Amino acid sequence: MESMNWLLIKSGAQVRAGTPSVSEAVLLKYSIKPHIVNSDERIDDSSLEEYYRLFSQVTHVIIADENYAVSPTLSSDQLEKQIFFLGLLSGRRVPVFSVSRSERNPWNPFVRCFSTEQKMAVVLNDDFSSLIRDERRSVSLNKLMCRGIPFTAASFADYIAKDNPDVCSLFLFAGIDVNARDDAGTPMLNVATRNGRQNMVVWLLENGADINAISRDRGYSAIMDAVWKKDEKLTALLVKKGADLSFISKEGLSILVLAVGIGSTAICRILAENGADPDVKDSMGMSAYEYAKLFKKEEIVSILEEFHRKDDR
Repeated sequence: MESMNWLLIKSGAQVRAGTPSVSEAVLLKYSIKPHIVNSDERIDDSSLEEYYRLFSQVTHVIIADENYAVSPTLSSDQLEKQIFFLGLLSGRRVPVFSVSRSERNPWNPFVRCFSTEQKMAVVLNDDFSSLIRDERRSVSLNKLMCRGIPFTAASFADYIAKDNPDVCSLFLFAGIDVNARDDAGTPMLNVATRNGRQNMVVWLLENGADINAISRDRGYSAIMDAVWKKDEKLTALLVKKGADLSFISKEGLSILVLAVGIGSTAICRILAENGADPDVKDSMGMSAYEYAKLFKKEEIVSILEEFHRKDDR
C-alpha cells in the first residue's frame, strides 16, 4: 500500500473549506494522505513542470470537482492544460475516479464517473482491497521486469529452487498461480521438495499450494518426492500438514513401498505411524511389508509388523 500515490483534485471552495471531503476521508481511513490540487489555480509556465512531475508519478486520481476540464469560467488555455493532464493520466493508464454531472464516462475507459462524491466514496471504500491488490500486482510485475526476471512458471520454479522468498513473493503478488507447474509439469510444491527447500514448502502451503498435486514426470506427490529424496524432515512436515499417504503413483508404487525401496528406517516409521498401509500391493502384486521381508530389512520389518494385518501372512 506504501506504493499507492493518490492525487485529489478539488475546487477552490472545497480547498478553502479546510475539512476532508468524503472521498478524502476514505483515503485517510487507509492511512493514505493524498496530494491536493486546487483546480481553480492557474497553471502557468512556472508551475507547469511541477504539475507534469506530479501527474507523471501518481498511481490513482480522484476528481472531486465536477467542473474540472469542463468549467466555462476557465480560460481556453487553462482548460487545454487540464485536458492535457487528463490525457497524461490516460496514457499512463492511471485509474481515475471523478464526480461528473452525469454518470456517463466523458473521457476514457480509465475514468469512473459518479453523479455525487458520496456515491464515489462508497465505491472507493468497497473496492479498496481490490485497488490495493491491483496496485501491488502492477508494482510487483514492474519490479520483476526491472530485474530482468520473466513472469513465467519456469522462472517462478527457478527461484523456488534457489530458495529466494523475496522474488517468489513478487511472483505471487504479481498474480502467478501458486499451483502453477514448470515446463515439465512439475508443481511448485514438488519443485521445492525435490530441492530440499523446507522454508519454501512451508511458504507455498501457507499460500494455498495443493499438498497432493501430482507431477507429470514420475507421477509423484510432494511427499513421495520427499521420500524419494530420503528427506526425513520434509516427509515429517508434509505428514503433519495432511499429505495423502494412500496415494499410488503412476508406476503403481505406494508411499511405503517407495520408502522400503530407499531403505530408510526413519521414514518408514514416520509413514507407518501416521497411517500408511504396509499391506497395499504395488503393480507387481507386492506390499511394503512383503518387500521388507523379501530383502531382509529386519529393522523395517519390525516397524511394519505392528501395522501389518496378521491374517495376510
